[in-house]
Amino acid sequence: MPKPENVIDALIKQHEAIRNFLLEQGEVTLANDSDTEFRKVLILSIASFFEHQITEAVRHLAEQSSSPRIYNLVKTKAISRQYHTYFDWKEGKNVNSFTGLFGGSVKDEIAKEIKQRDLTKGMKLFLELGQRRNLLVHENFAAATVEWSINDIIEKYEKSLEFVLFLSGKLQAPEP
Repeated sequence: MPKPENVIDALIKQHEAIRNFLLEQGEVTLANDSDTEFRKVLILSIASFFEHQITEAVRHLAEQSSSPRIYNLVKTKAISRQYHTYFDWKEGKNVNSFTGLFGGSVKDEIAKEIKQRDLTKGMKLFLELGQRRNLLVHENFAAATVEWSINDIIEKYEKSLEFVLFLSGKLQAPEP
């Protein structure tokens, strides 16, 4: 079953159209310059998209609480401007720092299921993209270079998207 298109897929298609147009016009240098900048934009866009997916899942989980007080507490102290603290971006080995926030049994269950579903590579690529995003944002975006090709980034995105969708799904409130 093909995955539904999202904003990242649309962004990739838009860049391909621009690149093809530039090449048709004989503007090879501009097409290459566009690729160079697009790689950085694509990494930021993917990381932002993943942040939105995960924080929305956390928000939705908090909404399931019968208490508006709990929802507001979680929204203010666990969601708003907290995403960067959810994961260990530098080490990038696993997501235990995040899943452990929901309790040891949840952390263990998710870790087990990641292995069973063969999502370990997607998890690591998710963390790698997040780490690269942090480097771009905090170390002079305009002068930064990305050695990955656009196809490399797209492959990392597609593999990590599978993991992000799994993780977001696991955050849904359990059925009563």
